[in-house]
Amino acid sequence: MKYLYTALALLLLIAPVAAVDFDWGGAVSNSTGYESSGDGDLVQENRVTLWASGLKKFDTATLSLVGQGSYLFTDERSFLLDLELLRFKGQFPGALGASSVVETSVGRFPFSDPTGYILSHTADGASFRFLFPRLRLQFDGAYTGLLLNPSSDFRVSSIDFSEEFDEEDNFFGPKRLFTQGEIAFIDLGRLQELVFYGLAQFDLREDDGAAELIDSQYWGTLLSYRFGKNLYHDSFLTIGTSQLKGAEDSEALSLLTGFSSRYLREDWLDSRFVLRGVVATPNIPVEDLEDINVSFNIAQPRPLNSPSFGKVVDPNLDGLLFAGFDYSLRPFVKGDSELMSRIQPSVGARVYFRPVLTVSGQTFKWTGAWAQTNPDSDAWYLGAEYDAGFVWRIFSDLSAGMSGAVFVPGSAWTDEAENEYSLSLEMSASF
Repeated sequence: MKYLYTALALLLLIAPVAAVDFDWGGAVSNSTGYESSGDGDLVQENRVTLWASGLKKFDTATLSLVGQGSYLFTDERSFLLDLELLRFKGQFPGALGASSVVETSVGRFPFSDPTGYILSHTADGASFRFLFPRLRLQFDGAYTGLLLNPSSDFRVSSIDFSEEFDEEDNFFGPKRLFTQGEIAFIDLGRLQELVFYGLAQFDLREDDGAAELIDSQYWGTLLSYRFGKNLYHDSFLTIGTSQLKGAEDSEALSLLTGFSSRYLREDWLDSRFVLRGVVATPNIPVEDLEDINVSFNIAQPRPLNSPSFGKVVDPNLDGLLFAGFDYSLRPFVKGDSELMSRIQPSVGARVYFRPVLTVSGQTFKWTGAWAQTNPDSDAWYLGAEYDAGFVWRIFSDLSAGMSGAVFVPGSAWTDEAENEYSLSLEMSASF
C-alpha cells in the first residue's frame, strides 16, 4: 500500500509548483440498501474521496495531472484505501497538422471499448488519441495486476472468480494485459460515427497445465445515427475469439450484438427515453455434436469485466436475450422554485430471455448461476425487473437519491421461486 500514499503525496507536492492552476477537493457519500435475496441483508457503504489536480498551459500544448484516492468502509470490511485515479495527460493541438489534436494519457484511469459491454474499467496503462476533423484514431494498452483485489472486476476465467473473495492470498486482482485500437469516421451526415475496433487480452499467469488460462480477442463495429433533432441510435456487432489453456486446450467463437436508442425532449419537462437490447451467443459444444466437424466451439462472450444489466439480478452474457427501457423527467423544471426543478424521477423495466435450442438431436438450455430455472422447463422467458426512483441535486455540492426495484421470475424458473427486490438510499456531499 505504500506506493499508493507515495503517489498521492508526490502529486500534492509537485502539482502547485509545476502547474499554473492547482485545485483540490473531495466528497463524502453514503449508500444504504436492502436486498431480499438470501436471508435479506441490509447493506451500507461509506466513502470518503480526495482529489487534486494541476494544469500547465504552454503556447499551444496543455499538460495536466490529476489524482484521486478513497477510503471505503462497509459492513464487510473496516476500511479499504485505494488509489482510484492517477493520470498524466497531454494535449497537443496542431501536432500533425493545423486541424489535428494529439492527446496522450499515462497512469491509472478508465478504459472502455466503444460498446462498454466488453471493457469498462480502470487500469494502469497508456492511451494515444489522434483527432482530425472527420477521423479519430485511438490506441490503448494497460495492465490489470496492480489493482487491489476488492476493486478489480477483471474476471474472465474460473480462477479469476475463485480469487475474487480470497483477499488474503490475492492482494491484487488478476494479472492480465490488454491492448485495443479503434478508427472512427465522424460527422458523416446522419451517421454521426462509424467505428471499427479491436481488443485483445492476455492471461499472464504461468501455464502449469492445470489452471484455466484464457486469452481472448474482440473485433467489431459500431454505428451511431442521429434521426432528426431528438432521436439518437447506436448499434454494434462484436465477434469474439478465445483460447482456453488447461487440462484440455480449446478454441471458441462468440457473437455479441445490440442497440441503444435515446429520445430526448427538453420541451417535455426535460424528458429522456432510452431503449436498449442485447443478444449474446450461448455455450454450444460444437465439437461434441454429431455430423459437425469443426475445430472450435460456439461460446458465450467473455467480457473483461461484467457489464451491468439489472439492479436486483445481474445476469452474465451466457445465451442472454435482453431488452430494457428507462424514462426520466424533471416535473418541476418549469416552476418558480429552482430547488424543486432539480428533482429527477425515473422508471424502468427490463426483460430477460434465454434460448432453448435442439441441435443434432441434443437440446440445450442455458442458465447462469443467477437463475433458479426449472430443469424440466423449455420456456425462454426468464423474468422481468421493474424499478423506480429519483435523484435530487439539492445544491451543486449536495445530492440525494432513492431507488427501488423488484424482479418477477418468469415461466422458466422453479415454482418455488419468489419475487426479489431491493431498496437503496444514497447521499453525497462534495467540497
